Amino acid sequence: MTNQNIYMLYQMTMDDGAWETMCRPLSTFSDLADANEELVDNMVELRKKGYTDAFVSISDVSGYVPNNSKVMNDFYSLEKGDETIIYFVVESPLH
Repeated sequence: MTNQNIYMLYQMTMDDGAWETMCRPLSTFSDLADANEELVDNMVELRKKGYTDAFVSISDVSGYVPNNSKVMNDFYSLEKGDETIIYFVVESPLH
């Protein structure tokens, strides 16, 4: 019996004006390619709304990754005004 993992697409929103950060899983997938596809779709939609590339360091998000999980890609971040939105995919063991 093999261990199966799930892939969760996370969205993290940082509002510099209010110093608020919210991080939540958007969707769960059994396949990494599907998770990455949704990540790209979400970024395309934000670009249509006027968001542009943002620089985010790993230290900004490392505390929000669940225990026993690992990030499967880079952090993709876009910003508009004071708001920065970050997407990343996390691999977690399926219990």
